[in-house]
Amino acid sequence: MAVNDVMDTSREQDWISLGLAPFFARKMVEIYKNDPTGRSLPDDFMRSAGKWNSPESVEISDIRIPGERGLSSVSAKLYRPVHERRKGSRDALLLWLHGGGFSQGSPLWPEAHAVCAEICDRTGISCLNLDYALSRLDAEEGLFPQALEQVVSAWLWAGDSLSKNELGNLSQEASFFLGGASAGANLAAAACLKINQDRLAGQTRLKSPQGFFSVYGLFCRLASLEGDYENRLAALLPDPLRFTDQDCLTMYRDYCGLDSVVLEKDRGLVIPGQGDLSNFPPAWLIACQWDDLAGMTFAFDRALKAEGIPTHSYQAAGMLHGFFNWYPTPELPESLHALDFLCQGIKESLLKRKEAATTSTQG
Repeated sequence: MAVNDVMDTSREQDWISLGLAPFFARKMVEIYKNDPTGRSLPDDFMRSAGKWNSPESVEISDIRIPGERGLSSVSAKLYRPVHERRKGSRDALLLWLHGGGFSQGSPLWPEAHAVCAEICDRTGISCLNLDYALSRLDAEEGLFPQALEQVVSAWLWAGDSLSKNELGNLSQEASFFLGGASAGANLAAAACLKINQDRLAGQTRLKSPQGFFSVYGLFCRLASLEGDYENRLAALLPDPLRFTDQDCLTMYRDYCGLDSVVLEKDRGLVIPGQGDLSNFPPAWLIACQWDDLAGMTFAFDRALKAEGIPTHSYQAAGMLHGFFNWYPTPELPESLHALDFLCQGIKESLLKRKEAATTSTQG
């Protein structure tokens, strides 16, 4: 059914009545005013929802992480509480990965930079926002497994850095978390699998992930989803905001350099939703209500539960895929609720670990 058969695309209230957030409802009106066919987006489509300022309580520094296993160094942004010994600071690190379909994106994107700064401010943990290699099919650069190896290498460096105090006041017992947005969530999930594989193979220097955090993650192809995961709300969106199974296949193929052998041989590390999830860490997963990829999060949640992995899921009401890239501001209140969900998950994980350590000591 065509969107014009359901509603008047030029009326903001029609979009709102279907549950789309008012900010995005205005965006839809702008799209169809700019192009009645809805096939192109206005130049200012990514204009932020409101003014966002980096929290004063967070110190941000640019660092370079030396490469392990023959890899070149990689840049990253490190976020730490300004007063690391202040009340509320916590002994933990989150390694976060931006989205962009493996071929685009940057640590400067709001879904990475603003999210890391806000998590650091709200939880007191440190965050590492990695500038991993982007795939460039035309130049045969950044292809699988380069980005994945960089993530695992950064994880190894972070663990080794604890004894050198290079990450501030984190102790040897610090909790380590992995997470990301969209394709960054895919990469983070694959890194969880790879780290666990390497640990089982004797790489004891690698710290075990204590938790996984995902925002509108890409975990598989749409065609691989079982059951009714079609997003009927996303189907009303203009084409530039949609995802098809072909889009997902193209992202994965480009990431693998069009090498179908690699795609099959390392399927679990390329498409983590089809990997061995039996040793996956507890997961906190956010899906968007108006997103073709939301079904992937629901399917990933179900697959983790089937393996006995604790999961917590949240559907961001009225949100489009990539909503954090309009910045988490009061003008987009659901973005703040989503941040609360992530931060609460981190706090709960740290509390459980503290309680377990106390019980072990008393025993």
